[in-house]
Amino acid sequence: MGKLVWTEISWGAKHIELPSEKVKMGQPHIIPLAEQAIALLQELKPLTGHGKYVFPSARGQCRPLSDNGVRAAPSSLGCDNETMTAHSFRAMARTPLDRDTRQI
Repeated sequence: MGKLVWTEISWGAKHIELPSEKVKMGQPHIIPLAEQAIALLQELKPLTGHGKYVFPSARGQCRPLSDNGVRAAPSSLGCDNETMTAHSFRAMARTPLDRDTRQI
């Protein structure tokens, strides 16, 4: 998500649409957004919305947050790499989300 650009967010449809050239499978990928995610993106927009990237580099608005920046995020929260990684956050969220969708 580090290279997410504001134009990929469809506010009306409440999703992110990644173009085929950004996706391994070579087809556009739609990511539905929960109301909470939309609210967070709306809070972020005044901070980074004047640039191209949703998550710009600290070194300049014209560059996206680097993969290294994403890897460093857990340590800035006090977690070491043995305890939590950026991928761990995604996996941690996926488990309850998968469970919730099976109940619908």
